[in-house]
Amino acid sequence: MNVEDVARLAKVSKATVSRVLNNRPGVSEEKYRRVKAVLAQSDSLPRTRASRSSGSLTGNIGVLIVTEDAFASFSAAFIAGLRGVRRALANQGLNMVLGQAGRGLFLPPLVADGKVDGLILAGHDLSPELKCRLRRCPMVWLTSHREEGARGDVALVGNDAVGRMAAEYLAERGCGHLAFMDLFSGSPSLKARHEMFAFVAHRNNLKCTELKGGFDYGDTRGIGEVAAWQKMEELVASQIREMVGMENRPDGLVVPVGEFAGLVYRLLRGNGLEPGKDIEVVVCGVDIPVLSGLTPRPAVIDLNSEATGRRAVEQLLWRIRNPSESSGVTVLVEPRLVPGDASGESAHGR
Repeated sequence: MNVEDVARLAKVSKATVSRVLNNRPGVSEEKYRRVKAVLAQSDSLPRTRASRSSGSLTGNIGVLIVTEDAFASFSAAFIAGLRGVRRALANQGLNMVLGQAGRGLFLPPLVADGKVDGLILAGHDLSPELKCRLRRCPMVWLTSHREEGARGDVALVGNDAVGRMAAEYLAERGCGHLAFMDLFSGSPSLKARHEMFAFVAHRNNLKCTELKGGFDYGDTRGIGEVAAWQKMEELVASQIREMVGMENRPDGLVVPVGEFAGLVYRLLRGNGLEPGKDIEVVVCGVDIPVLSGLTPRPAVIDLNSEATGRRAVEQLLWRIRNPSESSGVTVLVEPRLVPGDASGESAHGR
């Protein structure tokens, strides 16, 4: 079913159908309901022309931010991934059409009109309607974890490797009791990191504790507001107090979202613990210059997000050249660990 079919059945203009599909104003409630009713009764939404069979290419690549996670959308790792995409496309002489989709039906005009050759989907929240509408367009997901049943190829960071590297580093530093902060409860990527972290810790006969009670991963849309940040700080402070109060206090700590490293340092010192001396700290997924103000600088697990963005573009271009290849491809980019300032003798003197 195309736009003309929907317009005819709903007894509205094609412009009205386009406004409804792209979530634009200027449509009366009655016409909106008629269009939605036709779409609900049809097998699919009108298709973009990105899959046209003429073989001609536009030189445009759509990059859609498809996440409702407000924190992820301005995290260092997310931005680095988009930077990798932009640079890779520029190196190929391709145009980047940047927009935001998600749970709504809005698409950038060039994407809605099918004037792109493929899509990079940054995130994992895409409405079922848009998934159906874009199903014939070559696409690669740039994300922290693969969604069950998601169509298209995937380029993602190795979350298992993040957990493994963090545990191995703390074990090498002589830590005997490791703690992992659950900063976003229910986050699939943090869950994967913690599970591997705990596995490696137990394999090395180390005690492992998960500090629970983080911010609800399913409710991060208002996290940019002051009240939400205050709540997040209270939750992190509660986790630190819980850790400090343990009889056998952890001497190794993983902060899986690096943007919280400064807050964690402040809370540790406020509770009488000196990072690098009383407790070893490893942070994940933040630019090292951001940590330059922390003394001593903690060990950092670089997620290689920019490289992941570049690999996403490479995989998309391969997919565009090989449209008949039906099997999905997952590109896994290995992170790297950058030791902290105390790279010689352990902070515990062991």
